[in-house]
Amino acid sequence: MQQATEDHSTWQVYNTQENIREKIERYFKLLNEHLKNHSVKKLNEAIAKGYAKNFIGDYVHRGDTYESLAKSHMGAGNSEYRADIKQNKIIVSDANNLNNKFSFSLKTIYNELKNEKKVKTVKGKPTPNKPAPVRINYDHSKPYERVDDEIKFIKRYLALHGKSKTKAQMLSFINALQKAIVEKRIRKTSKYAAEIMQVQKQLVTAYEVMGNEHTFELGASTIKKFSDIVGSVRIRLSTQYLKRFVGIQGKNITKDKATRLLNVILDALETNKISKADPYYQSTMKIGNALNTFVEKAKEGETLEIHQQALNGLNGVLGCNCDCDCANNKESKKQTLTCLDGVDETPQVMSVEDVKHKKYNSVPLSDKWKALLGEICLPTHLFVYGSGGSGKTSWALLFTQHLATLGYKILYVAGEQFDTPPFTKLLNQLNIIAGDNYKIVGKLDTLNPADFDFVVLDTKDSLEIDTMQFLKLKEDFKQQSFIIVSHGIKTGEFKGKEQWRNIVDVMVYGENGTIRTGQDKNRWGGAGEMFIYDHENQYVIKE
Repeated sequence: MQQATEDHSTWQVYNTQENIREKIERYFKLLNEHLKNHSVKKLNEAIAKGYAKNFIGDYVHRGDTYESLAKSHMGAGNSEYRADIKQNKIIVSDANNLNNKFSFSLKTIYNELKNEKKVKTVKGKPTPNKPAPVRINYDHSKPYERVDDEIKFIKRYLALHGKSKTKAQMLSFINALQKAIVEKRIRKTSKYAAEIMQVQKQLVTAYEVMGNEHTFELGASTIKKFSDIVGSVRIRLSTQYLKRFVGIQGKNITKDKATRLLNVILDALETNKISKADPYYQSTMKIGNALNTFVEKAKEGETLEIHQQALNGLNGVLGCNCDCDCANNKESKKQTLTCLDGVDETPQVMSVEDVKHKKYNSVPLSDKWKALLGEICLPTHLFVYGSGGSGKTSWALLFTQHLATLGYKILYVAGEQFDTPPFTKLLNQLNIIAGDNYKIVGKLDTLNPADFDFVVLDTKDSLEIDTMQFLKLKEDFKQQSFIIVSHGIKTGEFKGKEQWRNIVDVMVYGENGTIRTGQDKNRWGGAGEMFIYDHENQYVIKE
């Protein structure tokens, strides 16, 4: 080819000499066949499963638990595939065609990797007796906005245990430590100054006597002492999320990335990892709202805007922004601990006897409803979804009528259905009779939810209530139980974000007049079917 084109400069020989042209065309034909046979394979289930294992393999082999992976909502991708953890599943998508995707049970993939690891350990060559990495126990740690530099260096030193380091890596560690000392970030008066001197001495000694590499093995007493120091403090969770939020502001981030951060914030709020006593609780709520708005409304190419409340929240990293005069409190400044630890309204520690004798507010449902929902306790929150005509509104009316007969007060917020002929017709078909303790309104602010036991939001879509607004409702009305009704979509899912599953207790699905539970989340253990109407005769089954 190079000769025929005179070093790739002209096609004259190709155009004038037929035998040369035939050879070149034959070459191109063979090249095309080769490229066709060796092109990137279309993603199939077997390939996708391999990608799923690659995605979490390193985490499984280093000892991460299934529960920690399930809560991580992490994702990753390259030029070939995209993998995400959602709802205890690994979703693998073709990078060139995101609609071509496969779903695998996270538990199944996790167990397969654990079993493969055991087989390799038995059948493979004997591995050297390498020390296990040091694991820090943070169970009794105190939350701080920032961790002092000496503790960071002690943690870094612990991480050397069982690892091989080069001279360059050792020198980098020594230089970083000495720089912190010179800059007065670590002083002789620091709480752990003696431990820092011990670390520096060990590093310098190892550097002077080592060859090209050195493998560290720390003594058991050193590991115990240093682990206790590192495990005594932790970065406040709300501060971590505020920092992550500020880090992505003004950048062209994907909605997936914003959704992952929103998911972990929602989980922390729902599970009380960030409680109302946290000094940055309101800041966390505000950045959650900002993320939710971005996920719902942002167009391609738009950036997450600077949020002043989040920046104010980060003042705790440099100094407390509370009203308790801790700016003049030397002890507070010395320890960099916020003055607003607060006391949560609910007990954070209970003895076994406390748990065994704890009394809960159970609802005395009839057998039919108990089989479907389980032994529900108040307050509780139900999410009812399905497409139009699925029976979800009929079910909500029948269920709340049953609750009303038990003496509970019901507020039914009917949204766009309020005072319409179809809604009136449905009430008559169902023969809803509930008395004065059952009120129907069009808007949530018409009556005070605090005056009722159960509040129905039908639908969240017509009432324009999203996940963050619902979390605010839960916070404002802690004693009330909510029943959220949602429109469905063609795939069988509901409109809105997946975070709804994280912040309710029971998922109720309606389809063609049949209501089902147990196939999705149900904290109370119920599982079954209830027929609301016969699809052929349109006969409504009454309570």
